[in-house]
This record gives sequence, C-alpha cells and structure tokens, in this order.
Amino acid sequence: MKAIGFRKSLPISEEESFISFETEKPEAKGRNLLVKIIAISVNPVDYKVRQSSAKDKVLEQTKIIGWDAVGIVEDTGSEVTLFEKGDHVLCR
Repeated sequence: MKAIGFRKSLPISEEESFISFETEKPEAKGRNLLVKIIAISVNPVDYKVRQSSAKDKVLEQTKIIGWDAVGIVEDTGSEVTLFEKGDHVLCR
C-alpha cells in the first residue's frame, strides 16, 4: 500500500520533508478496521511528531503520518460490531 511519511525532521521547504513509499498492507484484526483512504490531512500533532522524532538522525524505518483521514471500510476485525464493509468513515 502507499503511505506518506518521513525519515528525518526537515523544514517543510525540503523535497524530502514528506516522502511517498510502499509498505505492507495491514490486516483488520480484533476491534480494528481496514479503511481504504480517500483523503488525508496532516494535523498539528503530525507536524510536532515530524519536527521532533528525527531531529538529529535519520530513522531506519519511514514513520507514517497523516492520521486524520476519510475513507471506506474495506475489512473489519472479528470483534467489530458497529461498522461493516462499504461504510464511509472519518478516522482520527
């Protein structure tokens, strides 16, 4: 799946401040949903995490950000009761 993240805390003007990369698609387990994301935003918490998580280093693994999102439920974990495939959701 495609994700957005960073490996080093860089100024937003730098080309590598956000990077698009491929990662393994997660599975819906337990009380979790698997949501096909339609749109994301980078909120103030994402900004603070990006500014401080890799200030003086390069992370070995790219850190995913953009936790405010809207999308469609693709799969549900075995304990999910309030959502089903095809539901439109806001993730926070």
